[in-house]
Amino acid sequence: MEFKSTLAGDSIRGSSVDFLICTESAFMPREVVEQVLLPMLNVKGKKALFESTPRGRNWFWEYYMKGKDRIENPEFACVKFTYVDNPLSNLKLISTIKKNIPFKVFQQEYLAEFVDGGAVFNNIDRLMTGEVISKPVAGHKYFVGIDIGLITDRTVITVINQLGQVVLIDKFTELESPQVKERIKAVVQTFKPVKTYIERNGIGLAICQDLKPEIPSLEAILTTNQSKEVRISQLINACESNFITLPKDADDLKNEMDSFGFSFTKTGKISYQSITGHDDMVMSLAFAYDCFLKNKRGRNLIIRTG
Repeated sequence: MEFKSTLAGDSIRGSSVDFLICTESAFMPREVVEQVLLPMLNVKGKKALFESTPRGRNWFWEYYMKGKDRIENPEFACVKFTYVDNPLSNLKLISTIKKNIPFKVFQQEYLAEFVDGGAVFNNIDRLMTGEVISKPVAGHKYFVGIDIGLITDRTVITVINQLGQVVLIDKFTELESPQVKERIKAVVQTFKPVKTYIERNGIGLAICQDLKPEIPSLEAILTTNQSKEVRISQLINACESNFITLPKDADDLKNEMDSFGFSFTKTGKISYQSITGHDDMVMSLAFAYDCFLKNKRGRNLIIRTG
């Protein structure tokens, strides 16, 4: 028995095998499989087992589907196992995980289903029941998320209350930095939020630094692939669990959410992005919801006695 890696496919080109076993096959490039691995099976009687968690509808899905039709493809066979088939599965842990990741990701990673990179947000129409307001409601707390864009890009300011209701979406384009700062100040001065998140990537940091003396609640946040995944996952979970309410007439937001999807990197990590068009309204909403989650509870006063 020999162990090889397909990361350097050319290094195993021309090898000979009696039985080929490939693990996490869906993450292997098609060209390595078809140009390097399959030629190892040219001699009659040699077999291969390709095992993997699904990774979208790539070559592994194509081969799996061939295995479902043994009459048309007698040289292929397929079997499917999920955590349900494993008597050693930690069902309590898996139940917790299911509540905290997007359902499509759960379908792929735990149910071995081939999901595509389509829209990730569910129940959007059902969530669009809220009203936009122009001034705060007495007794309510507010949280703000801002995605910055200048001139040709759109800036979006999203305000959400302590009930998870989106009460305002202010979006605008073709404004320069001074005008953008005035619009932000106007919203913040009106709603007096507990906390305001502004993306510090690009021009956002400079705007935050300029406004910070006037807006103490302002906080610059960094967007990385990892932080984006966390924030979008939180928002997906909020939509699936009805933890958030969207304005009923927010058609632009609905269009962006409908076209927001995911793909997988070469290392198998999930990557969220718009399939078509912009994602500034989605990101502003994700910032606002993250701000709400992290700041909705005030400081607790602990009094020790005795």
